[in-house]
Parts: sequence; structure tokens; C-alpha cells
Amino acid sequence: METKSGFLGHMTSQQTEALKELKEIVEQSELAEALDKHPDGDKYLLRMLRATMKDKGRKRIFKPELAFKRLSEVLNWKADNLEEVKTEDFQVFEKAYPNYHFHDKKQGTLVWINRIGEFTNTVKS
Repeated sequence: METKSGFLGHMTSQQTEALKELKEIVEQSELAEALDKHPDGDKYLLRMLRATMKDKGRKRIFKPELAFKRLSEVLNWKADNLEEVKTEDFQVFEKAYPNYHFHDKKQGTLVWINRIGEFTNTVKS
């Protein structure tokens, strides 16, 4: 199976240069701090580059300026529309579902882990 270019470890020289250029644009912008905290780093930037690429025949041409515009729009939308999950909210879940773990990752994502093999019925009939 052939791996498409545009992913870490599978990039053309143009794509590598476009990633480097996008990093420089981001470092000079107000988004630098927000992206420093992002756990996926280059993978996230490549995702933006792939979303705005121009496909010329069989070559995937990245456009850093368009990717930066899209990145800015996405991060601004997230800042305006997504709320941070508070630790107190997880205590409600833990009380109702004691066999499951709920964690708040860096980005405020709810993660539900089911411990297989353990089950206790805490519901009283």
C-alpha cells in the first residue's frame, strides 16, 4: 500500500519547505502561544496544510498562507465556542459510573476509559 505524501516522514521537498514556512508565520503571530500548548505540533500544522492544498495532477502542493488563515479561523472558533471542562464536572460522572475513568486532557477533551473485567452495580432497586 502506497503512503500518500504530506504526512510526517512522507513529505516532498516542497511540502517540507511549506511546513517550515508555516511554522515561521505562526511564530510571528499571536497564535504562537496557543500552538506551543498543542500536543500534536507538526502533525496539526500538516493537517492544516493538507486541508488547504492544491492538487496539481499527482503532486500535492501546500499553500502556507491559506493554511495559516484556516488555522487562525479554527483556533478563533474554538476559543469562542468551546468551554473548558471543569474538574468538578468529572466528579458527577465518577459518582454515577465508578468503574470508568474520566480525564481532562490538555485540550479539555473528555476521555472515557472502561476498565474491562470490573463491574459493580451501584444502582439500588
